[in-house]
Amino acid sequence: MFIIDTQFAPLTPKILTAIKKLSDQPVKIVANTHHHGDHTGGNENLGDSGATIIAHENVRKRLLEKSAKSAIPVITFNDKLNIQMNNEQVAIFHVENAHTDGDAMLYFTESNVLHTGDTFF
Repeated sequence: MFIIDTQFAPLTPKILTAIKKLSDQPVKIVANTHHHGDHTGGNENLGDSGATIIAHENVRKRLLEKSAKSAIPVITFNDKLNIQMNNEQVAIFHVENAHTDGDAMLYFTESNVLHTGDTFF
């Protein structure tokens, strides 16, 4: 399973319960759209369970200041990153001068879905 953002830490059990309704597979990859706690608060919980966390390099820098080791992104990018999920390319790209200095959007190329994080509200 691949999820975008982890919400606040106390919400992790509810999130995992909802995910189990879709699949019995564990969350393996988390992509953070920026460093604020309502997007990264559950990173430690999911990192402790074995998920790999991906984020812009500035998100890693911000989280290093205040987070447990398991909450820190282990894959970072500075401009863009492409990953393959379920035979679909997911383009992750940095948005400069946005909500934070580490904002990212994710574009699911086959599904034609754009996840904007907090760059659009």
